[in-house]
Amino acid sequence: MNILHYILRTPYSYLSGHAFRTLLLATVASWLWSGPERSQRGLPYLLGAAVGGMGVALVYLGDHWASEVIGGYLLAALGIALLRRRYKSVAWRLARASSIVGSSESTEASEASKST
Repeated sequence: MNILHYILRTPYSYLSGHAFRTLLLATVASWLWSGPERSQRGLPYLLGAAVGGMGVALVYLGDHWASEVIGGYLLAALGIALLRRRYKSVAWRLARASSIVGSSESTEASEASKST
């Protein structure tokens, strides 16, 4: 138990920022560093276990209530969903723009070959 938490009133409150930041950071790290190689396939599971262990430790040490940790995880999940949606939207726009540019270049090349 965190004795200082009871002696000195600290500003811990609902939602757990520790849980929020840890889940968000682990997810982004998983997106950046996981790949098809066999050694990297387990990274999301390892990071997930670390995030879960950190949440249990926050409750065990008395820094947060379980509801605060769960609330932090839910807020992070919402942030992750918004990031994924934004990424897919940008990726779709870039793919569409490159296909439009690619099709106009191929049209110009075909017209040039017809004129010669």
